[in-house]
Amino acid sequence: METGSKGGRVAEIPPMEIQNFLKNVNFPIKKDDLIKQARNTGAIADALMENLGMLPDKEYANADEIIKELERV
Repeated sequence: METGSKGGRVAEIPPMEIQNFLKNVNFPIKKDDLIKQARNTGAIADALMENLGMLPDKEYANADEIIKELERV
């Protein structure tokens, strides 16, 4: 059993997929708008969509904030 990690789901998502999606996001962006944009993209993996849904409901100033939160889910 893995210890020291609260989540680990983000490890199932290739980092390039996350980066490719986030490079097209206009910041700042609220969680709901981020999810809408991901759905509209259509090429987002189910695991990434699931993790985006678990993000805290707030406004994100940049991609680094989102990546840090994804590491926690």
